[in-house]
Amino acid sequence: MKRIKTIGILLLVLIIVSSTMACDWHYGPYPSDTVMMFSQVFNAVPGPRIFDPLDVRAKIIEKDDYGRIYFSFYTSSWEGVCIMQRHDDQYVYYYDNVSFLSSESYKEYTVEEIDELKVANDWNEPMDEEKMIKRERVDKETLMPTRESTNDSKRVREAARKAFDETNDEIDCYVDDDVMDYSQNGQELFMVERAEIIERENAIDDYILIDQYFMILNADGTYDPENYLLKIDDSIRISEQLAEIKERNGWVG
Repeated sequence: MKRIKTIGILLLVLIIVSSTMACDWHYGPYPSDTVMMFSQVFNAVPGPRIFDPLDVRAKIIEKDDYGRIYFSFYTSSWEGVCIMQRHDDQYVYYYDNVSFLSSESYKEYTVEEIDELKVANDWNEPMDEEKMIKRERVDKETLMPTRESTNDSKRVREAARKAFDETNDEIDCYVDDDVMDYSQNGQELFMVERAEIIERENAIDDYILIDQYFMILNADGTYDPENYLLKIDDSIRISEQLAEIKERNGWVG
């Protein structure tokens, strides 16, 4: 009898696990403050949108006299700090291009770097609505932006690869299909990476990063062939380079 009962329990567990695996996993809803802070991070900060849903967090560090928020964020491969001007139930508001410091994990920022960030974001100065842009809050279940891209994956990849020599089989051009940001006139910002493929016998191939680029496409997939790509050649200057490609392409925050 015990054996029959044990088998029955095991079958029940297998059915539950199988049913669960057939469904989409959701790790939310995330705390309201986490949703609020990542609504800025996943629009304002250049970096990977792929993360471990169980290893993501954000923390308010400080508030200024006018309610601005200085906060840190972390995922399993990426972290940094941001300053948010304000927020409401629908949107977050911040200064475009200058609201963040970001890096790979375990980077320590100097006092001078943090002071410069605060100055650029008018810390402890009266609010200036004209300098702010706004973005919709991300989905509370997934932390991902709710706005869908107007450019499909094929169009994005073709636009990126046109700029490079596609005859070299040892070089792979990769584009993250997730839009990094979007403008008021429908332009979309992507990140392009080129990597060298190192083939391994009886093992998974290695990919060694060669370089990275910002790419801007118009809402209909067209682009300025002279200006739509900009190489990211200095992670310290990434805010300046982000502002540069946006200016070259007539970006409206």
